[in-house]
Amino acid sequence: MPKMERSKAASRSKRFAPRRWSVPAMLAMLAGFCSAALAAPDESSTIWSVAGGEVVIELNQGVLSPLGIEADFVRAVSKGGTRHLLGYVHGRFEALTIQTLDFRAPGGAIEAFTGGYLQVQGGLELRVDAQKLDLTGFRIAPHPDRPGQFQLLDRSGVSWARLDHGHFELVEGDARLEIRFANLSMSAELAALAGQPEIAGQVFGVAHLSADVVRTGESVGTRGTDQCSAPNWPTDPGFTGDIVLTDMANYSDDPAVSMLRCRDCDGTSGGPMVVTPNAELVNEGSADMPWWRQFTDPEPPYANDQHPYLVWNMYRLSADGRFEQIGASGAKHAFFTVNDDCPCPGGNILWTGCSDTYSASSNDFDEFLAPRGEIVPVTGQWGRCFSLFDADCDGNQSAEERSDGPFENRMNVLETDLVEPGARYFVEAWYVVRDDVEIFNTMGWREVDPSWNPTTDGGIWTFAAVGDYAQGSVLDAWLDPLASEGNADRAVLETPDGTISVAVRASDLGDGTWRYDYVVMNHDFMRATTAGAEPDLQILSNTGLNAVELPIAVAASVSSTGFARADRTAGQDWVAATSANTVRWENPGDTPLDWGTGFRFSLVADRAPGPVTLRLFPDVEDAPLGATMLGPELPEALFDDGFETLTQL
Repeated sequence: MPKMERSKAASRSKRFAPRRWSVPAMLAMLAGFCSAALAAPDESSTIWSVAGGEVVIELNQGVLSPLGIEADFVRAVSKGGTRHLLGYVHGRFEALTIQTLDFRAPGGAIEAFTGGYLQVQGGLELRVDAQKLDLTGFRIAPHPDRPGQFQLLDRSGVSWARLDHGHFELVEGDARLEIRFANLSMSAELAALAGQPEIAGQVFGVAHLSADVVRTGESVGTRGTDQCSAPNWPTDPGFTGDIVLTDMANYSDDPAVSMLRCRDCDGTSGGPMVVTPNAELVNEGSADMPWWRQFTDPEPPYANDQHPYLVWNMYRLSADGRFEQIGASGAKHAFFTVNDDCPCPGGNILWTGCSDTYSASSNDFDEFLAPRGEIVPVTGQWGRCFSLFDADCDGNQSAEERSDGPFENRMNVLETDLVEPGARYFVEAWYVVRDDVEIFNTMGWREVDPSWNPTTDGGIWTFAAVGDYAQGSVLDAWLDPLASEGNADRAVLETPDGTISVAVRASDLGDGTWRYDYVVMNHDFMRATTAGAEPDLQILSNTGLNAVELPIAVAASVSSTGFARADRTAGQDWVAATSANTVRWENPGDTPLDWGTGFRFSLVADRAPGPVTLRLFPDVEDAPLGATMLGPELPEALFDDGFETLTQL
């Protein structure tokens, strides 16, 4: 007998040798067993399982068509098309009851998905050129390396897609599990099959799952009894709200943003294209924050359906140093919080210490996207009455009261803005949250590298992340707030109507002239006129900035001016008017500088930088706001302008 086997045999003979036990010893042993069982229950007893139900797959034609991928839904319970050529087609499949998907959910709060899978009847067939991919009988299983994500597997176990940034929740008294609005992101295998291995991770659809609980785990280790039961609202004395945007991707190699469709893209002059980010956030405040879905019955703490709003923007930093916005979304109305990384179940309150996520695909749904102008950003109030979602102010959202997809209220970007040699690009996301104490940590940005990937059927753009996620205003990508830089300046204007940032960079052109590039970033400044009261609030007017004026010396010579605005697809440019002592840009009537956007104002003058006061006009006839900045110096009348200059922070 080999040595190891002898050792085991000897051990077994000693372990099971007869032994006499006294009554006290036996009682002590039993007490020890009971104590151990209470202290460390069998882990399997905490596992929940679901089976059956249904899986809904929605495929984005705006991504699949230019890749030459055609899809058929096989033996679907139901299937449907799209109102728009570049929208979604969907299939609904029945899930088999013979397999289970397993997870831990102490106290009903989903903690982790541990194994198993759900398999559907029927499935998908994808065709790429002459190749056919058979995904009938596909499975949804937890991702082995990415907690909270799933894989779409074929019958042999090959992964063809990842389900990420989904919302999951136990509903109907913990009788059903729902996973909603998860991105369908391409696996490396599917990208290679499409002949585009570099597009692995590209979002091409959305998945939803609903399944019956067939096994309820014990509530051993129930968490959140106190933390998740009685909310402390930001309106309660001593409690403050502080929502922090932490990233735009679950993992470092996830795309932060994705192209979801493009009109007539050819890699150089097409568009517009829709570019959409994911979003990750956490509640770092002491208050629990309301996240009620629109048209929910009035709820605390504001007796309405209060929820945050997400907006996103794209910017370009040209090789010559000019910084300008090239895209702006509408406002996404948030509707659910997962409450991850904490003991609380998902729902409509983001509890303290809990995290949330929104997928790029959920940020692309017509019924949640509306114009920014319907919101008063500094207060976080929504003018629901006579808005896009409630055009007749009846307190309900009909099927017609939604964005008229697939480009409306999305961030539209033109290809011509992505092909400038030597340029760098940035995408910013920002949550507007009522009674949040810090505006700048609710926003953040990622640098991205746009890349055109041509195919025989067109092509798609990808946006690989460059560097790490950065918290704060995207202006930090242009002027580092921690660096002392000559011939550059920044100021923050905080007013009761909102916050504005102004930045300038002066460039010596070497011929006795200087170019001054100003970026006026309107974070949440709007002067609103309203009627009625929440939840039936109506916004009658909502005014941002409508003129910018720069004083110049009487003897100064201005040889050129420039301007760049956020939305390249609608509105008119502001045209500069130069007089003896000012350069003034004014809204021609349909292009105000509204909240969440930034305009660039440029001029070339024969004066070196010195302190001047840039004037910002909410209305062309209003008294201006002022920001002391670098500009073409005015030594003869430095501060003799007769209006109040706000404190620079």
